[in-house]
Amino acid sequence: MISLKVDKAYDNALLDYIPKEYPGELILFVAQSRLAGFNDPLFGWGDIVKGGIDIHKIPVNPRGTLVEPYVKILAEKMGTCMNNAQNTLGKKADLQQRRIPGFG
Repeated sequence: MISLKVDKAYDNALLDYIPKEYPGELILFVAQSRLAGFNDPLFGWGDIVKGGIDIHKIPVNPRGTLVEPYVKILAEKMGTCMNNAQNTLGKKADLQQRRIPGFG
C-alpha cells in the first residue's frame, strides 16, 4: 500500500514539474543507437539549455551504458570533459586576474 502511494506521488511530481531555462552549457552523453520512437537528438534538452549542448556518443545501446566495458568508455569521456572544463575555468580566472587593476 505504501509503495502505491509513493508511486502515485512520484507520478504526480513528474507530471507537475516544469523545468526552468538553464543559461549554461550542457554535456550530454548518449548511446549511439536510440530507443524506438524517441527521435529528439537532444533528448528534450534543446528548449531548456541556452548555452549550447556538447553531445558525446557512446558505442552502445541505451540500456548498456552503465555495463562493462561501456561504462569505462563513459567514465573516460566524462573525465576528459571535466578536465577540459577545469582548464577552461582556469584560463578564464587567469584572464580576470589580469584585468583587475592592482591585483596581485
